[in-house]
Amino acid sequence: MNQQEVKALVQAALDGMQIPWRGEGEWLRLTTQVRGRTIPVALHLRDERLTLYARLPLQGEEGRMALACNALNRVLGDGCLVADERGQALLKQTLYLSDALYAAQAVERALGRQRFLLGQCLGALEQAML
Repeated sequence: MNQQEVKALVQAALDGMQIPWRGEGEWLRLTTQVRGRTIPVALHLRDERLTLYARLPLQGEEGRMALACNALNRVLGDGCLVADERGQALLKQTLYLSDALYAAQAVERALGRQRFLLGQCLGALEQAML
């Protein structure tokens, strides 16, 4: 599949799940609700690779947040937490969409997994930043 086909499949999957989104070139942007908070999510499309980024609504001292993210990465299972230069945490996940037949299911599973991980990480990082 080429990038335009993948983008169309992801857009159709989001529409099928009734998730509002907006497109900006290789990016699709949406929001998700976790623990009563609205979290911005960006999906980056490159060939058959879909990378999901979510910015957690927490801010802490950069070094302390980076250490907390590293500690959580040891038990995360999939995805990766990173702290940016402002002390905000981002959750990154990667998904490869090579089968058009199951693309919608793969996107739905990835977004569900992301919401679960965000909930777990948000709680753990809130505790770590106290």
